[in-house]
Amino acid sequence: MTALEKQQKKISVIIPVYNAEKYIRETLDSIIKQSYKNLEIILIDNGSKDRSPDIIQKYEAKYPEIHMIEESGKGPGASRNRGLKLAKGDYIVFADADDYLPDKEIFCKYINLAEQTDADIVVSNYARLWKDKILPATKHQSFALCSPSSEEFRFQGFFSVGTLSYAWGKLYRREFLRNHQIYFADLSYAEEHFDAVMVLWYPGAEGGKAAARVLFGDVSPSGKLPVTFYNTLEELPDFTDYAMKGRTYRYMENKAQFPFGYGLTYGKVVVTDAVVSENSAADTNGTSVSGKAGFESGTNTTAAPVTIQATVTNQGAIDTRDVVQVYIKNADSSLAVPNPELAAFTPVFLKAGETKTVTLSIAPKAFTVVDETGARTEDGSHFHIYVGCTQPDKRSVELAGVKPVEIEYSK
Repeated sequence: MTALEKQQKKISVIIPVYNAEKYIRETLDSIIKQSYKNLEIILIDNGSKDRSPDIIQKYEAKYPEIHMIEESGKGPGASRNRGLKLAKGDYIVFADADDYLPDKEIFCKYINLAEQTDADIVVSNYARLWKDKILPATKHQSFALCSPSSEEFRFQGFFSVGTLSYAWGKLYRREFLRNHQIYFADLSYAEEHFDAVMVLWYPGAEGGKAAARVLFGDVSPSGKLPVTFYNTLEELPDFTDYAMKGRTYRYMENKAQFPFGYGLTYGKVVVTDAVVSENSAADTNGTSVSGKAGFESGTNTTAAPVTIQATVTNQGAIDTRDVVQVYIKNADSSLAVPNPELAAFTPVFLKAGETKTVTLSIAPKAFTVVDETGARTEDGSHFHIYVGCTQPDKRSVELAGVKPVEIEYSK
């Protein structure tokens, strides 16, 4: 194939954008300056609150190959899917709004390799810019000579260097993506169209059998999310911002898509009552007969642990296991985290219609805060304690249909 024929192959560059005014000019300039000119650049703005849309519109007016689409903050996965539907190119390149292409020949190299080898995906090297320093990432030459069907390629190549983790840094044949119906996960679609989502994480060799037992009702699921599923990544702080504001269930301000601590069962386990009492000072190990507090008690305090006794009923028609969770919110201290924190948890198995009383021990550390120097200290005497099978946030209550029991507690 001649150079002219290769230039006839169009590349669609798809870029999700959210609050990227610091980077978007350099990103677009590096793409526009590519020696390969048969391009279309599709930018999907996810409701940016900065000047990103204004900047893109100026580029759009100057360069006919640039097109901006406005989305309603659905996230990068949904934006890339929208871009794929609009793309007219023979090949697809995904870029983030803070990416930069220092090599003006990279698209030519992509096309040459794809056409010479008939590859569906071409993977390139990359480097990270961190505090004005270039940090080279692992290079791919080590597995470039391996057969794609070999173990070396799959495990020493793709998995070991994290290639599968990123959409960027690759050229995709559009026909390949469409023929195999490859698109980005968008849980907002699942929420709208499905009754439930099963998350398998790393299920291992017996994972398929275990999933089948849950799907066919042999056992009731009881897992709880150990992380927060955000509605969009754009609501998180900038990648280089290490402040906790907006991060994790303890600091987030927006409604989660699926909150930390949430998980479905086939039963309906409800905490119907809960009372609190202080243990003797000798009982400081933060454990109870039926469960562990989940946090070490090591802190500079002589306070005794606090015991929660919760009445739990399975109001459903199916035997199930669930997890009783205790969250604490310091109502007095200006140093307290904004949202209630997990302080104790314990699993419980209940037959259909069965009621049990479970005991949880809250370590003294759960009633402390961390000051500006990093020291943990006691500050505040009024607390809200929530006992249920989820967090007490509005989204968890909306999903579960049950509010945790709230206790006002003063030390």
